[in-house]
Amino acid sequence: MIAENYLPVLVVQLITTVNALFHCTCLGSLFSYLAPLLCKQFNSITHPKILLIFDFMRNARLITGTICFIMADLLFFQQASAQKQAGIKAVAAVVETLRKAMIDADSAKLSQLTSSQLTFGHSTGRLEDKATFIHAFTSGASDFTSLEFADQTIQVSGTTAIVRHTLNGATNDKGKAPGTVKLLVILVWQKVKGQWLLLARQAIKPPVS
Repeated sequence: MIAENYLPVLVVQLITTVNALFHCTCLGSLFSYLAPLLCKQFNSITHPKILLIFDFMRNARLITGTICFIMADLLFFQQASAQKQAGIKAVAAVVETLRKAMIDADSAKLSQLTSSQLTFGHSTGRLEDKATFIHAFTSGASDFTSLEFADQTIQVSGTTAIVRHTLNGATNDKGKAPGTVKLLVILVWQKVKGQWLLLARQAIKPPVS
């Protein structure tokens, strides 16, 4: 008689332990359906108690699954946000490298940073391809004695990045008197084989206020 009273408790303990190992998997749900079959082995007094325990286990499993789903969603969002921030930092770094290369007229760096399909637009409407763009710096036709990018914003979407900033510089272009320049610039970068390359650039003069 004593053994019979303890048997349902032992069965519940056994199933609870096994269920705990599988409650985050599809296998765990099988135990909820096995409950009525197991309970048939016991009397009607014990049967509802076991079912109540299994109902609790099933509800706990549903709650746990929901929490796991929310946590996975938050983790995905956090990872996506971190990747986006990493992309923005990488683009900011290549823009800074471009700025320095323009001041130094570093043809090797300018070539490394630009796409073979580069279209470089000036505020005057003149367009340059990659070779013409680099030659303008190495020949002294474009000579920046100082160059700063202000109010910069960066948007990254997949393998494309859009950069906007205000260009402030001092110039000493070949055949011209020293001067200053202020332009609103948009840059389009494309990520190719893990490297950001300047694909397009357009500058305009700030609107007169």
